[in-house]
Amino acid sequence: MAYGSHHGISKFEYGAVLAASLGYLMNRQRDAVGLAAFDETIVSMLPASARPGHLMALLVTLDRLRTGALTNVSKAAPSDREHADQARIVVLISNSASTIRTT
Repeated sequence: MAYGSHHGISKFEYGAVLAASLGYLMNRQRDAVGLAAFDETIVSMLPASARPGHLMALLVTLDRLRTGALTNVSKAAPSDREHADQARIVVLISNSASTIRTT
C-alpha cells in the first residue's frame, strides 16, 4: 500500500485520508467512530466513541500508522461478536499490504 502516484500521495495515505474523512463525518453526526488497523495482527486499536475530542485521537492514530506486512483479514480482523446486538457500519479500507478498518 506504500505504492504512490506521480502526484505525491501513496495508496496508504489515500486510505488514511479516506478514513479520516469518514471519521470526521461520523463525528459531526455525533455517531461513535473507532479504528482498528491491522496486517496479520492488530497494530493499532481505537475504541469507538462519540466524545467531542475523539476525532483528534482518531486523526493522531491515523497519522502514526505505517505500512506493514501482508494483510490476513480473517486472522487479524477484530471480532464484533460482543457488539452483535448493536447497530453499526463497518468500513474496510484495504490493499494487499495494509488494512485500515473503521467501526
